[in-house]
Amino acid sequence: MLLFVALGLSFQANAQRYLTEVFDEVSVDADVTYCINATILQIATAVELVPEELKMDIYTPVGDTETERPLALVFHTGNFLPPVTNGQISGLRTDSSVVEICTRLAKYGYTAASVSYRLGWNPLAA
Repeated sequence: MLLFVALGLSFQANAQRYLTEVFDEVSVDADVTYCINATILQIATAVELVPEELKMDIYTPVGDTETERPLALVFHTGNFLPPVTNGQISGLRTDSSVVEICTRLAKYGYTAASVSYRLGWNPLAA
């Protein structure tokens, strides 16, 4: 009977994981390169595609003993114009809204990755 009570208490403690904040602190592993792609933003000056490292910031809960947990990939909204021109609050993996989302997910027990991707367009294209 004691075993069932212990298992029940353990289940109740973990039942809130992923639904509410269960961690107070978050660790961020910033600027992790996950691939190299080609940017077209510099093609006018370089006359060829220029390699560009694509990076992500990985958020994990501090003090978590769970070795396998869900990964939430967070992609910012992106932008086709410089941030001053586009008027959006997001457009980069380091924007405050994206950082807040990833931080909250990590406090809920997830691993969250704020991922950059190739931005822009070729302004010389038809």
